[in-house]
Amino acid sequence: KEEALKWYLRLAQAGDVGRMVFVANCYFLGEGVEKNQKLAVDWFTAASEKGDTKAQVTLGDCHFQGHGCEKDHKKAVFCYHKAAEAGDAAGQTSLAECFLNGLGVKKSKKTAFKWYKKAAKQGFALAQSALGDSYAYGEGVKADTVKALKWYEKAAEHGIVESEIALAEIYYNGDGGVKQDAKKAFEFANRAADKGHQLGQNLLGDCYFEGIGVKQDMKKAFSLFVLSAEQGNTGAMNNLGSCYDEGLGVAQDSTKAFKWFKKAAEKGNAEAQNNLGSCYYDGVGVKKNLKAAAKWFRKSASQGHEDALHGLELCKQVQKQSSKRSIDSKKQDTTSGNT
Repeated sequence: KEEALKWYLRLAQAGDVGRMVFVANCYFLGEGVEKNQKLAVDWFTAASEKGDTKAQVTLGDCHFQGHGCEKDHKKAVFCYHKAAEAGDAAGQTSLAECFLNGLGVKKSKKTAFKWYKKAAKQGFALAQSALGDSYAYGEGVKADTVKALKWYEKAAEHGIVESEIALAEIYYNGDGGVKQDAKKAFEFANRAADKGHQLGQNLLGDCYFEGIGVKQDMKKAFSLFVLSAEQGNTGAMNNLGSCYDEGLGVAQDSTKAFKWFKKAAEKGNAEAQNNLGSCYYDGVGVKKNLKAAAKWFRKSASQGHEDALHGLELCKQVQKQSSKRSIDSKKQDTTSGNT
């Protein structure tokens, strides 16, 4: 490969754009030559100036991430825009991401949508998935679950795991004019889980737990929750807490239930925060602690969890009753002393 590189280097120096990109990639990855990303950027720049869109996109990535040059989002946008205007789908997608997040350019969800759509229509899978998100969340366009479904399905055909998860969730819940479809929910969750994705594992666990599109199997659900929780998924951690709390798919263990609720709650999961509040309130896996219960109910309620509001109200009532008993007790003591 070193001999080939020497030959390609001569051709690149003579102005062959394709060889410029090849040499740039060799220096960038350290293939057949000592890795030198600064030199790679020089070659990507040379090829970019000759109109090579792949070089323009890669040069944009270098500026965006600071590989071989200083990180500069504005320069990245300049490179992506050149490639995007020339019709390069990868450049259009990267440019859309910059507009969506306001990186190197003024934030504009409408402009992001425009570029995602151009790339998606060319069959670029990442753009199809992102366009699905745009329709799903109403970013730069009116929310439309049916249209989101269409683009997620196109991206899923290319194996984009995020789209598989999105499809699983849509079919699982039956949202926005799309009918619930248990079999499809299970199918897409299974595909995502097979790729080792934590969200897919947790969602597939839900399918087995509830018997959605598959025969109910609590033990299988529990094992999937474990896999997802080990990757940091807080929903799965909360689900494990519930399994241990009720003895579903595993032997009942209040201490372990408390442990998993606590892990998820500390990472901000509202459902787990409510469950942790309940543990402290009822003394499940931990000593009763009304103050700690109120603290976690409050955290959960601040995220809009309605059950936590009820839990918080219970804590207040108990505290009032406790205060009243304390006052009554003091009055009795005073009366007894006077007598």
